[in-house]
Amino acid sequence: MKSELLQRCEGGIEGVLGCFDRVVVTGALTEVTHPEAMAAMRRGDNIRCFEIGQFAEPPKAGLRNNASQRGEAGGGVL
Repeated sequence: MKSELLQRCEGGIEGVLGCFDRVVVTGALTEVTHPEAMAAMRRGDNIRCFEIGQFAEPPKAGLRNNASQRGEAGGGVL
């Protein structure tokens, strides 16, 4: 069974390893390439610009904690 990522990007994937070590994503998110576009997108979601940090903090903290745990488990230093 293919993962959702593999199904979505099937046309652009040339090969698959047993796991993802890292993923390189290229392209442009034209909807948010300049400050006013990002602000307009947030206004559409009823999020004021100065509130973005509170929405970004939980995923950022989760990524940081996961990377730290994996680094420590592998003997690395983060």
